[in-house]
Amino acid sequence: MKKNLSVLVLLSLVLLAAAGAVFAEKVELNEVGTYPIVKEPLEMTMFRLSMPNVVDYATNDFTKHMEELTGISWKFDVTTNDASEEAVNLTMLSKKLPDVLLFVAPNIAKYGVAEGMLLPIEDLIADNMPNFSKVLEEKPELLAQITETDGHIYGLPAINECYHCQFRNKMWVNTAILEELGLEVPTTTEEFKEVVKAYVEKNPNGIAITGSTDGWGQQFADWLINPFILDPGSGGTRSDAKLVYNTETNKVETIAIKDEYREALKYMRELFDLGAIYDGSFTQNHEQYRTLMNQDGDPVLFAPYGTISDGYDVASKPESYAKYRVVAPLVGPEGVQNATYFKYDGVSQGRLVITVDAENPEAILRWADYFYTMEGYLSMQYGADEGKDWELAAEGELGLGGDPALYKILNPYSSEPQNHDWQDVGLNYATAMIRMGESTAQDIDIASAAGLEKLLYIETRDKMEPYGQGDNAPYTVTPPLKLTAEEATELQVISKEIADYVESNRTAFIRGDQDVNDDDAWQAYVDGFEALQLPRFLEVYQAAFDRQFNE
Repeated sequence: MKKNLSVLVLLSLVLLAAAGAVFAEKVELNEVGTYPIVKEPLEMTMFRLSMPNVVDYATNDFTKHMEELTGISWKFDVTTNDASEEAVNLTMLSKKLPDVLLFVAPNIAKYGVAEGMLLPIEDLIADNMPNFSKVLEEKPELLAQITETDGHIYGLPAINECYHCQFRNKMWVNTAILEELGLEVPTTTEEFKEVVKAYVEKNPNGIAITGSTDGWGQQFADWLINPFILDPGSGGTRSDAKLVYNTETNKVETIAIKDEYREALKYMRELFDLGAIYDGSFTQNHEQYRTLMNQDGDPVLFAPYGTISDGYDVASKPESYAKYRVVAPLVGPEGVQNATYFKYDGVSQGRLVITVDAENPEAILRWADYFYTMEGYLSMQYGADEGKDWELAAEGELGLGGDPALYKILNPYSSEPQNHDWQDVGLNYATAMIRMGESTAQDIDIASAAGLEKLLYIETRDKMEPYGQGDNAPYTVTPPLKLTAEEATELQVISKEIADYVESNRTAFIRGDQDVNDDDAWQAYVDGFEALQLPRFLEVYQAAFDRQFNE
């Protein structure tokens, strides 16, 4: 009995020691909402996205600022945007997961809901995140957006309610060329056709319409489809399949098989036959597009861009930059006029996730909570030295839209390499109020680099927003729809095949490789979706929509 008792005592001591070791890894925290967050310095691991113009996150000035403020330091592992998907999947296969993934969220339906490798955080938010809790009170719709199909929250969102970004599918026109031709900015599809025809006849080596395959708001077809039927844009699973929400039927549909879409393709075929659409637009990337724009003589008349600064560097080509202005959406033959309103683009979900291997999730959430303040946003984006990087606005200063300003930027954004701030790759908290609150001289030169935001604001306000989709619009863009892990796996191949089929056939119809005017050719195209399982694709997204909005 004595021997057995000794064994039990020894076993108990081992278990207590083990428990003590686990407990010791839990850091002691200061009162919530105060800094530093931890009583003793704490280092954790983070897998995150890098940026070409941020030299080194480990030695970055803002990183050091956050260490001094919070007492928490990070050991970074980074990936580039191009390699991020594969790198994230490999990371999630690691024996020891990083504590946090930032701006490179893994598939939450798979790794969180289905496999339990991500930590549910909904029960920790109220006790550890007073700033983010306030955000949820002010934006109650946000709670549904970040809640997964199993009812849990696995990730924190980034908020960037960029006014002009929500109307990113803009077409810019070289106003100097129009003046040379003695023509006005076109307002209808017929006027547009006459303008490009006149330009091509006078400038046979010029380019009337171009764009890129991958740039932000740079797809010419998206803009030219809008006078016929709402185009949901490009660059995502739902938008590449041309999914829209039909407000009359309460259904998720694709425009890619509708008669109005065919009419848009016929119209673009006419433009292509006139020599107005640059053939390279179907293959060139955004860098090649920029090179084309910057050729001598400003050869491009109509150029689709989310912001014209993506086409020209103001400092190097100020005269070219100053020539371009936004064209209001064209009125189509049936009176349709659309500026695609990307109303859900202000929230990026799952920007920060915590893995189940993290020992101190409370500390992580308190660290993240700092970002959900205006100070946190400005410090991350421009630098943490108030008075040098940014300052609060003085009384009487006005913001972008003419309301009282909140702050003034002293260290403007630059695409040049720097190691002072994190810029866009963090937990943005740029609400519409904050973005519009930047102190802006009301008479600022909108043709200057400093006047870019004002230029985009004015052009969006006057020429885009009036034609966005209101409550009575027949179609709107689809909201972010959460699929289960099983649904996501099922659609993984189907989604890509449908998107590729839409794109390749759109190009073929516009270029004349297939005859869009031939009923048999069109019907063969429509019938081809059956083999790609379009009905099942729509069924899954409808089920996801109904789960979120109709139950």
